Amino acid sequence: VLAGQGTDVATRVQATRDGTAGRNDATFLMAYISAPRSVTLDTQVIAAPVLDAYWFSPETGLTETIHETFANAGSLALEQRPRGGDWVVVIEDATKKYPRPSNLSGETASTVAGAFRLETSPGGATVEGWKSLLDEKLSAWEIWMGSPHQSVTGLPEGTPKSANGRSGPPMGLGNDPKQVFSVSLESGEPVLHVTGEIWGGLTTRENYSNYHLRLDVKWGEKKWEPRLSLPRNSGLLYHCTGPHGAFWNTWKRCLEFEVQENDMGDLYPLGGARADVVLIKPPSKVWIYDPISGKPTRVGAGVKEQGGNRAAHRRGDFERPNGEWNTLELYVIGRTAVHVVNGQIVNVIRNCAVIEGAPGVESPLEGGQLQLQSESAEVFYRRIQIRSITEFPAEIKHVLEPAMSP
Repeated sequence: VLAGQGTDVATRVQATRDGTAGRNDATFLMAYISAPRSVTLDTQVIAAPVLDAYWFSPETGLTETIHETFANAGSLALEQRPRGGDWVVVIEDATKKYPRPSNLSGETASTVAGAFRLETSPGGATVEGWKSLLDEKLSAWEIWMGSPHQSVTGLPEGTPKSANGRSGPPMGLGNDPKQVFSVSLESGEPVLHVTGEIWGGLTTRENYSNYHLRLDVKWGEKKWEPRLSLPRNSGLLYHCTGPHGAFWNTWKRCLEFEVQENDMGDLYPLGGARADVVLIKPPSKVWIYDPISGKPTRVGAGVKEQGGNRAAHRRGDFERPNGEWNTLELYVIGRTAVHVVNGQIVNVIRNCAVIEGAPGVESPLEGGQLQLQSESAEVFYRRIQIRSITEFPAEIKHVLEPAMSP
């Protein structure tokens, strides 16, 4: 299974497979990697022309895609494992469609012929405290639909429309006749399909603070007016407070973890929210998060006169090609939030606040609901999970810039 390795016990890799020793009849192989190092795995032992590969963390139950449905070339070289803790790489026959260990909720889950197990408790919370927010009935969510663009067809007679998709009256709460938001099962796990045809927000029924949220997202093919010629767009909105439709008749007041082609991880405060981010502004370019060279800059509501900006852009593009799943993580402790894209910290946000009233009174913002956007592009979400935390993990702490004054 292993295509050679060194003799250092601390960095050795242990691997296993199913099937018969000495024969290329396996349907999966796994390799346990306890320390950062490169490794090459012999995939000839798997009797399949097409494979899937992903990382699995025995500590957290997290899975992170390496490649999906790729040709079996006889070997797979891995240069870098995910950050922190121990990891297992799993390579399997793509036609078998084995469930991943973190795909199941509400019962004891196992995968790959019982080779490792992830225990879960009722309600979708794992023993590590993870709780699944996604099921077939969208029971943890409510749907708010905004104003349909004038190009939308098939709506009930008399439904108001708008020329820009935001200036007309919203369709409102629980009114989704075109099923912009729907869930289907793929390989036994729920996958959220957002058509994007009408702007809207899928909103959690509960409020959250001090948490670690993770989810997978990938783009579909369809795009709609009024963003037909623009990059595909969606968003993970957090710290959502106040009434539905506060921003563009569609979304709540919030901070946005941008989900847009080539811009995953940007920060956009919406509807009266603002925050501080360490930013630089290269000539003729946008404000970019830079923990080394940046300066504390206020972003969002009421800050134009202070040299601030409406957005804080991520430090790099770590998005995978269209059609592949991306893993997004959001860490929140108090008024600080951290955006992570495919294992890369791309934005650190401090002093989250809302601005209310004519004098522009600032109030601390430490929690709220979550929203997923429908915004003119087809997009899919899966494995939406959340757990409470009391402090940032070590791999996050070491990149946090010094505290900034409000």
